[in-house]
Amino acid sequence: AERGGLAARALVVFAILLLVATSLTALVAPALLSVWPAPAEAAAALRAAAAGGLAKIPETPPLADWLRAFIPANPVKAAAEGAMASLVVFALIFGLAVSRLDSARREALVLVFDGVQAAMMVIVRWVLALAPLGVFLLALTVGARTGVGAVGLLGHYVVVITLMCLMAGALGLGAALFGGRTPPGELAAAMTPVGAMAISTQSSLACLPVMLAACARLGVPEGVRGLVLPMGVALFRITSPAGNLAVALYVAHLYGVQLGAGQVIAGALVAALVSLAAVGVASSVSFFTTLVPIFMSVGLPLELLPLLLAVETFPDFSRTLG
Repeated sequence: AERGGLAARALVVFAILLLVATSLTALVAPALLSVWPAPAEAAAALRAAAAGGLAKIPETPPLADWLRAFIPANPVKAAAEGAMASLVVFALIFGLAVSRLDSARREALVLVFDGVQAAMMVIVRWVLALAPLGVFLLALTVGARTGVGAVGLLGHYVVVITLMCLMAGALGLGAALFGGRTPPGELAAAMTPVGAMAISTQSSLACLPVMLAACARLGVPEGVRGLVLPMGVALFRITSPAGNLAVALYVAHLYGVQLGAGQVIAGALVAALVSLAAVGVASSVSFFTTLVPIFMSVGLPLELLPLLLAVETFPDFSRTLG
């Protein structure tokens, strides 16, 4: 309020660019995979190696039914059935309602959910402690069945996801070059240490001090950079929904699944919403928490995710750089 609506304008721009980046991915990724498909033999061997095989893909419901499904009549039932899109919408509405309560009740609810998430993170750490062994055994099985073909397939996956993340990041760069008043050479000089920090840490949160310094060097007013950049690190990870939706589209491609328009739209919306709750650290930390809701919203199997986690470090460079 004190900044004359700057925060509100920034939030609107964040929302628009997140949706634009995700929508571009929904269009470009399938087109890229149709022109440059994954190696068929390696994909078949990978599917065979994945436990459980192909999950049943639900048929796309009529538009009216699909829109009604976003508002759950029973949020507990929606959670039990894994209807993540409905659950995310309910959580947003519930959060807005909690913000209207008096401070004592609001703080009590926050304390409960803070304890729940802390306990869940302990469980996640237990799972991650065992994950390397599971990934190794899965990779060993896949390698025995596919040979060097698996390497080529995973390399193909890394390149596709990297391109989608860089495309999303290019939206911000385009806005700076065509909508700003900073000469390209001066912008590149200021961005160089930021890019180096992004590649070395794979954490947008760690890049915040360097970004603040870069904006100061470019002459951005302190009131603007001190508000917009922390908000951006907290809420505006433009490559997160684009990269995560691309992962879902890639897995659908590996299984030969043609996702309907309604499923893709649902996946894009969930990807954008889930990105708001992610943390600006290495994406391998939040890989499952951000991807599982998207996969469940479109009805894709989850069996390949542990293997893709093993190579997440490589596309994560482009996620953070973007």
